Amino acid sequence: MERLTMAVPCLFGLEGLVGDELRRMGMEQVRVEDRRVFFEGDFLSMALANLRLRMGERVMILLARFPVRSFEELYQGVKAIALERFIPSDGAFPVKGYSLDSQLHSVPDCQSIVKKAAVDRLGAHYKMTWMPETAETYQLRFSILKDVCEVFLDTSGASLHKRGYRAVGNEAPLHETMAAALVHLSRYRGRDFFWDPFCGSGTIVIEAALTALNRAPGLNRTFAAQSWACVPPEVWTQARQEAKDGEYRGEYRILGTDIDPASLSIAIAAAMALAMLRVLTGLSILYFLIPGYAAALLLSFFVPDIYTAIAFDSGGVASGPMTATFMLQFMIGASMTLGGNVLTDAFGVVAMVAMMPLISIQAVGFYYTLKHRRAEKSAAVYGDYDIVELWEVEAA
Repeated sequence: MERLTMAVPCLFGLEGLVGDELRRMGMEQVRVEDRRVFFEGDFLSMALANLRLRMGERVMILLARFPVRSFEELYQGVKAIALERFIPSDGAFPVKGYSLDSQLHSVPDCQSIVKKAAVDRLGAHYKMTWMPETAETYQLRFSILKDVCEVFLDTSGASLHKRGYRAVGNEAPLHETMAAALVHLSRYRGRDFFWDPFCGSGTIVIEAALTALNRAPGLNRTFAAQSWACVPPEVWTQARQEAKDGEYRGEYRILGTDIDPASLSIAIAAAMALAMLRVLTGLSILYFLIPGYAAALLLSFFVPDIYTAIAFDSGGVASGPMTATFMLQFMIGASMTLGGNVLTDAFGVVAMVAMMPLISIQAVGFYYTLKHRRAEKSAAVYGDYDIVELWEVEAA
């Protein structure tokens, strides 16, 4: 197969990790630069990199590198590229790029020049005065840095951080590539218990599961180069089969937790119910506060510190503006209507609302503590340097 030079852009700081990934895949001539990594290979290497890279953003074929100090040099440099090797007569070839620290600093003008040069090159080759661009997309990307232009052909399409498993994310989702890097730096390999106490939409724990299984992150999505006529279909079939053959099988203990808004809402609702019960029955507030705070303090000895910290912080948040603005007015009205003491009956709701999250959130932490202890008893855990005898595995 034809030898190609390819580039993998990545998030700043992950270049070394991406380079190690490519070396483990057996890629040749791996070269690490700022925010990108180069390697050499054929179409099979390109497909494997797209499927298996965890921390790279996309895989691009380097078409040309040349100096540019004027629009004429940019035009002639792009026009000299043999684009017909990849792009058919009806292929669409949009242009994206950037320019930094260069004389050609207008990106829209550079885009127009690159597009015009590509149209002229392909039109002359296919003997066409107008390019229809109705077929598959061959995304051209250029970068101009310090008066040196590089032109790439994007094989990935959507960025590689879009694995295909996230249908809906939270308001501030973590990039899958960054989550994979965090898992890799934690040295998690599937042997130990993995817990993300602030999992959000679960990106880190999902990447941990993919790492434990050694499952290629790109198996659930498609790539732009899959529809290219210049790439044989059997390349993708072989790459997917190789990725599946390398998967592991086993039992892994991975836990993701977060503050559940439903549990906090239930706690506040329970506090309102108890406060209303006080108004109706005339019971002293001490009958509720002393056992409640005693239970909260007792739970703090049996749950992880992180749950205790979140619980006490949630108590302060829950008793804030919403309670003072809405719930307190409701309790004042109820107390006055029933002839109660406004000072003790109505204002006691603030203390009740502050107490209930301490109990509910720590109760969740206590449940997961028990669940974790049961899992530890049922699973054999081996360290990175432990010697595992075969009879121990069979007995387990």
